[in-house]
This record gives sequence, C-alpha cells and structure tokens, in this order.
Amino acid sequence: MDNENKKVNNAENIKEPSPPVHDNITDGFLDLSALYSSLKPSREEELKKKAEARRALEMQAIKEDIERRYSLQLETAQRNSAPVKKKKPAPKSNLMPEINEREAIKEELERIDKIINNENIVETAAEEEKHSKKESKKKKATKKPKKAKKHEKIEKEIPEFDIEEMNPLYSLFYSFGDEIHKVLSAVFIVIFNIIKKPFVFIAKAISKATENTKRKSAKTINATANEAANFRKEIKRASKSIRKALKKPFSLPSVIIHYIRQAIIRHSGLLKTAANILMPVGAAAILIFTVNHWRNTTFALEVIYNDQSIGYISDESVFIEAKDMVKDRLSTSPYASDISDIEIPVAASSTNLRAKYNLSVVSIDQLNDAQAISDKMIENSVDNLTHACGIYIDGEFICAVKNESDAKTVFYDILEPYEIDAELNGYVVGFAETIDYVQGLYRDDEGAMWDATQLAEVLTGENKLVSIRKIVTSTSVRDIEFEIVKRRDATKYSGYRQVLQKGINGSERVTKTQIYIDGVLQDTEYSYETIVEPVDEIVTVGTRTTYGGVYIGEASDKGFLWPAPSCHSVSSPYGWRSSGWHNGIDLIRGGGGALGTPVIASQSGRVEVVQRSSSGYGNMVLINHGNGYKTRYAHMVKGSIRVSVGDYVEAGQTIGKVGSTGNSTGPHLHFEVIYRGETQNPKNYIY
Repeated sequence: MDNENKKVNNAENIKEPSPPVHDNITDGFLDLSALYSSLKPSREEELKKKAEARRALEMQAIKEDIERRYSLQLETAQRNSAPVKKKKPAPKSNLMPEINEREAIKEELERIDKIINNENIVETAAEEEKHSKKESKKKKATKKPKKAKKHEKIEKEIPEFDIEEMNPLYSLFYSFGDEIHKVLSAVFIVIFNIIKKPFVFIAKAISKATENTKRKSAKTINATANEAANFRKEIKRASKSIRKALKKPFSLPSVIIHYIRQAIIRHSGLLKTAANILMPVGAAAILIFTVNHWRNTTFALEVIYNDQSIGYISDESVFIEAKDMVKDRLSTSPYASDISDIEIPVAASSTNLRAKYNLSVVSIDQLNDAQAISDKMIENSVDNLTHACGIYIDGEFICAVKNESDAKTVFYDILEPYEIDAELNGYVVGFAETIDYVQGLYRDDEGAMWDATQLAEVLTGENKLVSIRKIVTSTSVRDIEFEIVKRRDATKYSGYRQVLQKGINGSERVTKTQIYIDGVLQDTEYSYETIVEPVDEIVTVGTRTTYGGVYIGEASDKGFLWPAPSCHSVSSPYGWRSSGWHNGIDLIRGGGGALGTPVIASQSGRVEVVQRSSSGYGNMVLINHGNGYKTRYAHMVKGSIRVSVGDYVEAGQTIGKVGSTGNSTGPHLHFEVIYRGETQNPKNYIY
C-alpha cells in the first residue's frame, strides 16, 4: 500500500506542461499582434500542428481524469483499512476487484505517459526545426544588424500559439480579418493599376518629348555655337580687309557688299535662327508697348473757350453741365434784397457761353470734369471772382458764402431744436430739401456773395426756403389668418365637412412709417415681416348634391346647407320686425307650394330636442353640431318629424317637412343658428 501511495504521489507531482499561449492570455490581451504575425507556416503544417496539439490536450485531459479516479480509489481503500470499529476483516475475495482495478488504472496512466512523451518528442522536433530556420535567418541578417535585432525583438515579443485551441472567437475574427485583408488588397491593387495607367502613359510621353526636345536643343545649340565662332572669325578677317580698303575709298562699298553677301550665303542657318528668336521677341515688345500706350490714352475733345484751350473732356455733355454751373455761379441770387441795382455781367448770358472742340488723343489723367471746366470758364469770363462755398437747395443756387463752416452753422441752428425733441421722443428729423455745399469760383458782389446773417434771414423769412421733415416709426405684431384648403370627396354628401389638419394662425411684424413736413402728415408707409408662417387648414368636404332622392345643393363657405331646398325666398329676415325681435329667418317658396317640401339638416350633428306642439315653435327639432353651434327647425308638418332625441343625423338628411304648426301665419320654415347660446343671423352661415 505504501508503494502504491508513493506512486500516486509521484503521479500527482508530475508537472503538467502549461501552454505558453494560456499564460500570455492570462497576462492580458496585450499581445494580440501574434494573431497577425507575418511569419506564417504553410497551411498543411498549421493543420498538422493544430491536430497534434489538440490530441495532446485530449490525452492530458484523459490522464487527469484517470488520476482523479485513481486517487478516489486510494482514499476509499485507506478509509476501509482504518480501524474505526472492530469489524470482521473483509475476505480477500472481496478486495481482489479493487486491486485489479487499481492495476488497470496504473497501466492506463503509463500508456498515456508514453503517448504524451511521443507528442513532446514531435513538438521538440518541430521546435528544433524552427530554431534552425531562425539561425539561418540570423546568418542572412548579419549584413543588416539593425534589422536583425528588430526581428529578434519581435520574435521574443510575439509568442507562438494556436488561436483555434484557445478561443473559437479569436479564430473567427482572425479568419474574417484575413479574408477581408486579401479581398481589399486585391481590390486596391486593381484600382491602383487602373488609375496608374494614364499617369504612366503621360509620364512616358512627357519624358519622351523632353528627351527629344533636349536632343534637338543640344544639337541646335552646338550648331549655333559653331556657326557663331566661325562668324566671329570671318568678321575679324572682313574687318582687316575693310581697313585695307579704307586706303582706297572707292573700293570700300564693293568690299562691304561682298562680305555681306558671303555672310548671308555661308551663315544662313545662323541668321535664320537669330531671326526666329529676335522677331517674336521684338513683336511681343511692340505689342506690350502698344497695349500699354492705348490703355492709358483715349480720344477726347479739346475745349476752346474765348480762343483759349481750357481742358479736355470725354464728351460734349460734360461741357453742357459746366455751362449750367457757370450760369448759376455768375448769376445774381434770386433772393437778393435789391436785384435792380446789380448789373449782371455779359459773360454770364447763355449767348456768350460757347466753345469749340478739337478731337485729340490724350492720357486719361488729362480729362477734366464739369467742375474743373466751369472754373476755367469763369476765370476767362469775369474779373471780380473769389473762391467761396456755393449754397444749393434742391439744385437751385441760393448764394455763395466765403466760409463753408459759417453756412453749415446757419442750417444747424435751424435744425437744433427739432433734433433735441426727436432724441427725446424717438423719431428722425431733418430737412425736407436736399442741401449741397459746392466749393468754387463765384462773383464777389452783393448779388451773389452773402454773409451768414443774410443767409439765415432768407432761410427763415417769409419765403422760408427750407422745411422740417419728421419721420415717426412704430411697430406692432398682428396675426396672419390661415387659409382653408378644401379636398372634395364625391362619395360624401354636400355639407359633409371633416377637418384633416387644423389651421394655425401665423404672426407678422408691421412697421408703420409716417412722414410729416412742418408738422403736417404727408405720407404713411407700411412694411411687413413674417415672424411665424401660418399653417393651412385642410378640410374634406362632400360634393354629392342629392341625399335620399332629395336635392340638397352645395354647402356654403362655412359648411352649412340651405335647410329647405325648395324654399329659397325669405319672408321675414333676422332682427327687429313689427311684432318684435325675430331670432331666425322664415323661408318660403315663391309662388306658393311650400307645404310638405323637405326640411334637411344644415350640418351633421346629434338631435338634442324634438318638440311636437300646437303653440310657439310648433313641431320643432334642435340639432347640436358641436363647437358651440346649434340649429333650430320650427313649424314643421304634424307627423313629419323623422328623428328622435339622441339620433345622429348627417348633413342633408331629411328630418321633416315644411308646415305651419304652432304660432304661424302660413307654411314656412323658421330656421335659427345659435352659437354658444346666442342666436346669429343665419344669412351669414347659409349664403
């Protein structure tokens, strides 16, 4: 028994080989790059190794199970052999099966150890083969030691393990990723080759053209250089001959012509090349010069006034404008206190303001505007001139003031009280007229040149040349009513109305602008800005005009039918009459015959009151349509009412017949429209 226990303990102390993969996984999923190692064995070797490893694991599991059973057997045997109570010893025949079973377990354990040892031999052989491959790779990598070190680090960091052994999920992801990688690689290669072809073709074409150009250019440059060298030598020889010919002047022209002819004949290629280069360059230079010259020049009219050139203008309209300005500036103010004592110069009359024109080509900078031409015209017209500020109101010359700031101060003083009030009350104030201040030459006399005091008196005097304009702006928000969009349904009776989408009013901002001139309202303007767009109401309406063989007509815009289709005349309207206030309208048939004609429900609803009486309303029906609306039908024929309290009636459905029951003077239908307990004029609903 002791020997058996020792064997069991030895079997239990056998160190089980723990696969490196499992250790790596328990350390954390930090080394998953091994899944994608580039150093992959062939597919057959992988399958073989996986099968061997799986078989080793299965054998190990079987061994562990047998050892567990063996240990249980030993524990049972020890328990049986312990002297707890005095019992009769078991016969040897009973112990034999247990001994035989333990022996069988020992044999099975030894057999499994042999199988595992054989598997380990196979694994060690595979590892030795891998190690030899690594050694050969290291020898090859001795030329590049840096890369070799990197590979060694990678091999140390990436453990070798089988994905399928440890987790099927890893295997699935690995296979899926590998297939995706292959497909995408193939697709990218195809796309790259397709895209690459035109670029390769263009690159080859450019390279070929460049090579041809370089070849031709080099050939041309060499030939030109040789020609130029020969040309220089011949020039030296020709210059010697010309110096000799200077001693005989009559022979000089013939010598020069001879050498020129020889140069043209011998060096035609060089001269052609020079011409091909210099002529385009010269033409481009001429073109640039021409464009630049004409870009800065233009055709203009030279103005000759009083036999003197006073400038250049683009067209005659500039001179006409200048002439009008001269008339204003040389004239006397129409508001001068004593016009009769002022003599108007002859030069200011329209007959003397004439000019001649000459067509010229000048630079754009030489053109003059109307102001400059008018100044030169005035300089050539009168002598008593001075630079001053002309005051123009709505284009009319008022006067000239020597200091522009004095003139502006006069207008500011007039406007100042209104500006203070405008700032307090939030409106805009200004002059109604357009006031211009024009600097230039003006006549220096009492008729044209005023001081600030005289200008203020004229502006605020009886003539009152300026008016005060006040602009008042106010804003408000109002509703935008929604529109009703009707969808007609031929299967529904006229008067049928169903709201599919409820309408919602929008809102808009209204800006009101009021313009006052000297306190009097002159104009009112409105501008609108939408804040919220309205939502249309969509309604389904019936278009069928007959109900149960009775013509019911078409519903009004508010969805009410005419309650007595045969009675279209109103004998008594809504409101006051001789007998008192009338809550509805009385409908009759023109020419008679209203008795017994149909009475229909004006809208769909539920019958609320049915009255059969010989007084008051007589035979009467009251229908509740919802939303606060009710309709009343009175004086109907006895026994003609076809509805009861609580019945739901549709628009156009016959509810009775026109009669004369109750307080009635003849056959008619008394019809009322009631909204939230108050009677309304039925004409506003059924017409």
